[in-house]
Amino acid sequence: MRIPNEFLESMEKVLNLLDSFSEPDFQTGKAALPDTRGYPTIRREYRLSIYAAVVGYLDSAGAITRYKNLTRHAVIDHFPEAFYAGYAEGGAEETEDDDERWLTGRINEELGYIDDLFISLRGLRGTVDADDEAQARADGYAATLDGVYSEGKLRGSKNKTLEFTGDDGVESCETCQRLKGKRMNIKKILRDGLIPRPGNTAFICQGYRCEHYWEDPQTGERWTF
Repeated sequence: MRIPNEFLESMEKVLNLLDSFSEPDFQTGKAALPDTRGYPTIRREYRLSIYAAVVGYLDSAGAITRYKNLTRHAVIDHFPEAFYAGYAEGGAEETEDDDERWLTGRINEELGYIDDLFISLRGLRGTVDADDEAQARADGYAATLDGVYSEGKLRGSKNKTLEFTGDDGVESCETCQRLKGKRMNIKKILRDGLIPRPGNTAFICQGYRCEHYWEDPQTGERWTF
């Protein structure tokens, strides 16, 4: 499948307009959440942008800059929107310093991967089906965006109260017995590292020999961290 030149050219016009403004400044600080669209729309648009950049590059003999810029702006535009959409869904109305620092770091980290992406694609030009490769890359990048959204949702839920429950299993340690039936908010759970999973040394059992978890006491829903 070849992306029409008209689509790529329209994307470039948007990029040129964006580049006429100053570089985005991802600052820390407590701030009210911006208005966001639904996450499925954000995800679909991000996936299409990545697909367009990859298939456009593989299908052409042109310079790499055009397609790297498409990818770069896709990250800059969609990572914050996905994070804030998740944050709002978690029930919060404003972010905190630590949330903004995490988002800034995650955006910068992802931007740092773009050069590596196109180095790998350069060696594939003319040797792979451009559509198949672009679909696979777009799926992977969309899954990464899912992680940003999930992190936002988790951080936005920090004031939500959960209850420690579950089966004792083969052996239940003193930490689990002390916590069982107790309620605390997610912020405290995260701060104290009390997520029951294998290898967590905050538990005497290290999460290997019991089957405890946190659940929403209002709905009975098991909470996945």
